[in-house]
Amino acid sequence: MRVAPAKVPTEDQRLQAELIRAIDDYLAQHNKQPKPFIWTAKAADILENLKRARAALPSLDKAASA
Repeated sequence: MRVAPAKVPTEDQRLQAELIRAIDDYLAQHNKQPKPFIWTAKAADILENLKRARAALPSLDKAASA
């Protein structure tokens, strides 16, 4: 059985690692002074949006009830 040689990181892997670091840095900075989430949508508006979405996308409604 042959053992595959160690993989050299590709450009995509390097960019992915860079992105993860950038996200982690952003979150660390943002979480130093967090602000509470304030819900602004009314329940009736959310339910109306769901009703419209189900009418426009009947296949999703069937999949959800299955």
